[in-house]
Amino acid sequence: MKLCRDVGWNGSWVCRHQGHSLPDLAASGLKFFSPGHGQGELVNDRVGSYLRVSAC
Repeated sequence: MKLCRDVGWNGSWVCRHQGHSLPDLAASGLKFFSPGHGQGELVNDRVGSYLRVSAC
């Protein structure tokens, strides 16, 4: 799953691979890493859109 910072699959993004879960994004410390709006921000409470993808 590709988690995007902004609506419409825009902005920075991060991937979660199939079968991996993060029950608590706040505790995980996961950050958006790709170039774009939101790069380096914590993912918690900032996901604007997502895509189901087979690979990232």
